[in-house]
Amino acid sequence: AYERDVPALVADFEVPGFGRDWFRRLPAREDPGFRWIFLGPRGAATPLHVDPCLTHAWLAQVVGRKRFVLYAPCHARFLFDDQGKPCDVRRPPDPARFP
Repeated sequence: AYERDVPALVADFEVPGFGRDWFRRLPAREDPGFRWIFLGPRGAATPLHVDPCLTHAWLAQVVGRKRFVLYAPCHARFLFDDQGKPCDVRRPPDPARFP
């Protein structure tokens, strides 16, 4: 978590409140540290994924544009195969893997 790894960043921004943060209730030794800052160059992409432990993320775009797609939880069965591997949403669907 950035608070532990780079504590000087804590004073630089405030995470907006949008729900309960159950991890803050844990003792420090049990906190999984699911708080990150991702920076990327032009064209950076993230594959289809589910955030760990049903956590959520917020996005702050500093420069340029970012396209992202959100899927409803009820569609997960169409996006992940039986082993939990995600489909590549940028390519035509593979009916053998995702019937």
